[in-house]
Amino acid sequence: MQSVEELEQLLDQHGWHLSLQRRRSRGKRYAYAKRRVIGGPTKTNSRYLAAESKLTALTAETVLRRIHKQADFSTVHEDGNDERTANKRRVLGVETTNGKNLH
Repeated sequence: MQSVEELEQLLDQHGWHLSLQRRRSRGKRYAYAKRRVIGGPTKTNSRYLAAESKLTALTAETVLRRIHKQADFSTVHEDGNDERTANKRRVLGVETTNGKNLH
């Protein structure tokens, strides 16, 4: 990223916004990507990006990897399994049909 404005544009394209916060009332500020979550106006997801002083060193790929690092486990697939179970089965190489394992 060349500037904070470019980072804000990238996050905005993916439904996130940039938030600079201080930890424990210290002078250093840290950048977080935040977005609202379904379930109320005050619920948000946040992802740590980097210290404010290191924002210009971030690449677009790094930012996207960090904001998408945790899967949304509220997704339920056709076989009735949630995203976490589907990912686990993909890693293990187990095929499913109607929720049953095939070996």
